[in-house]
Amino acid sequence: MTAQDSTSSASSEADTSVAASADSPAASVSPDGAQVSPGAAVAAPSADSPVSSSTAAGAPDPDAASRLLAHEALDADNPTGWFEELYSAAADGRAVIPWDRGMAHPLLADWISTAQPDGTGKRALIVGAGTGWDAELIADLGYDTIAFDVSPTAVAAAQQAHPDSKAHYQVADLLDPPADWHRAFDLVIEIFTVQALPIAIQPEATHQVGEQVRPGGTLVVIAFARPDDVPDAAVEGPPWPLTRAGINAFAENDLRLIQLDQAPSPTDPTAIRWRAEYLRD
Repeated sequence: MTAQDSTSSASSEADTSVAASADSPAASVSPDGAQVSPGAAVAAPSADSPVSSSTAAGAPDPDAASRLLAHEALDADNPTGWFEELYSAAADGRAVIPWDRGMAHPLLADWISTAQPDGTGKRALIVGAGTGWDAELIADLGYDTIAFDVSPTAVAAAQQAHPDSKAHYQVADLLDPPADWHRAFDLVIEIFTVQALPIAIQPEATHQVGEQVRPGGTLVVIAFARPDDVPDAAVEGPPWPLTRAGINAFAENDLRLIQLDQAPSPTDPTAIRWRAEYLRD
């Protein structure tokens, strides 16, 4: 799930990502009828990650390693099991987390700078928190923040990386979340988690993300995009980027899409990312 790494390549990419975001801000599109721009990647790698730096240096492609683990887990009928395998391998130095950044996601930071949310007296949920940088950013806004991941190793890494954190890190499964989370959060942040799951279970994951938003609450989703006319069978994941229909799917049960932006990846301008904001009436 969403995570960040402290390697030099990740730090280098993170700096690039910040600069690119400043030079190429997310472009707003109409919540009704927007389309992915021509040339958007079909099966984009986690291009916010140090993939380009690593592969350019001749190091193993971290996306290739994650895909191998994912397909092994799928073959074992355990579609979320590969996250723990990947985080465990990364903890032992045998792998790199493709989506590691060592910082909060720039599109989340940009949303915060524009929306200026005040977390005083409010609760937030970070989906697939990884090693916790997004959670730390949200907790610093005053939200009582729960950050969860299906991987115990990821949760332990987050707790170790942020020993004085105001966020509460815990192990949980998005597909079977605790009952007391249901519509209990004023802010829910979902970054790259649904797209890391096979297309067949994305609808259930999407539903569960939305069901944690309380009435009057906000959901922010960041994901890679793919054109609606690209068939599922043509997508080699992970990740399995979201179509516009996949973004629209979060808008159910009084959860309305109120803002939809597109932004190119800083490491691959043909890879387009969604940033969507929803409000529950």
